[in-house]
Amino acid sequence: MAAGEGGAPPRSSDPANQPPSDDDYYDYYATVAARSMLNVARTELRDVMGVDREAVRVAMGGKLCFRSKVPEPRGALTSLRAVERVGCLLLLRETTGKPRGETPQSLEDLRALVVGSDFKKASRLLGLLGRSSAAIKFRVTCKRSGRVLQQHSTSEIAASQGKALEATLEGLGWRASLREPDLTITVQLSDAGVLVGFDLAKQVDFSEGNISIKGLDPVVSWGVIRATNIQAGETLLDPMCGKGILLMEAFRICSGVKLVGYDVDQSMVEAATKNTGVLDGEVQIGKVDATRMPLEDQSVDVIACDLPFGFHFGSVSENKELYPRFFREMERVLKRETGRAALLTNYENHGTMLKCLEEASWLRVLAERQLLLGRQKCRIYLLCAEGGSFNVEEAKKQLFGIEEKRKGKERWSKRRRLERKGLQLLV
Repeated sequence: MAAGEGGAPPRSSDPANQPPSDDDYYDYYATVAARSMLNVARTELRDVMGVDREAVRVAMGGKLCFRSKVPEPRGALTSLRAVERVGCLLLLRETTGKPRGETPQSLEDLRALVVGSDFKKASRLLGLLGRSSAAIKFRVTCKRSGRVLQQHSTSEIAASQGKALEATLEGLGWRASLREPDLTITVQLSDAGVLVGFDLAKQVDFSEGNISIKGLDPVVSWGVIRATNIQAGETLLDPMCGKGILLMEAFRICSGVKLVGYDVDQSMVEAATKNTGVLDGEVQIGKVDATRMPLEDQSVDVIACDLPFGFHFGSVSENKELYPRFFREMERVLKRETGRAALLTNYENHGTMLKCLEEASWLRVLAERQLLLGRQKCRIYLLCAEGGSFNVEEAKKQLFGIEEKRKGKERWSKRRRLERKGLQLLV
């Protein structure tokens, strides 16, 4: 066949005018945390990696599969925020709608597929990303759903594929290492097909998944902290900090803030100390009564607090005494002109909150946002001085302008993810 007739386009003798060859492109996969992130992820992949939105396929239970050149510069990959991870796609064989014979029936069938993957090209990709492919240590894991190869355990499948790859990849300088691998090759099996690949980058911004001791929903924490419009150099106090989740979210949003967390319960102080120990910033945790804090008058810029609902600690009846005492102390330590507070509690305490606000000497409620926390109806109250210099409209734009429907929290989650620092390279 003459050049230019069907097939690939004719190649010019001028290298600058040569069309990209298939060798210039690599296969990738990416994952998203929720379907609501799918369109944003497609847009990011287009902007960062030059992938046409329509060329991004959803396969194997939600993985985004696409083909692209190596991002330039190399660090551009780390600017992705909508996806949870990006990896090198070695093999994708979908079997949905095909005869059962298309699904691997034995370990030998699967080995033939895995070993036949283009690891030479994967090594070249690692080199382009700045990682020498020589002496790479790897391990193999297996994830399975459905009935495929159900006669074997996932550990048995992983061991079988690892042994086969160890012999195959020896010529590339790769060797198996279960204890300290440089990368993990994952074999994902389902009735929909087979996917094999390894992660190149992932999100490391802390979230509920990597908080040592779980507490308040991080997405709700984001909403509470976002309402305060916290700025670098300010002091944020959580006088009933529990496990320190609000403090961690404040650092996540604005790492230049000074954090102070108090709690009257020693076990909570210990939990908050452990959780906030990962923060590279100024954090002070202590066992202190929120109604008698060792702080100077007007020394705090922001108070953010998940007030006791009266279930796990105290009672709704006891809150009628606790809340007014706390309000008086809050007005003492907050800066009069710029100080503000974002408080979370449930509907059972709404009457007590209204009474506290009526009796407050200078704090006023500027906005309220209702939401569901589990099955409980709750409210976030944004307070500050009437006529103070706090930018109320900006706070409303950040948080309270979002509709108060069931989808509202999902939109918070989406916005929170898009504020992350981006992926971290693993290779």
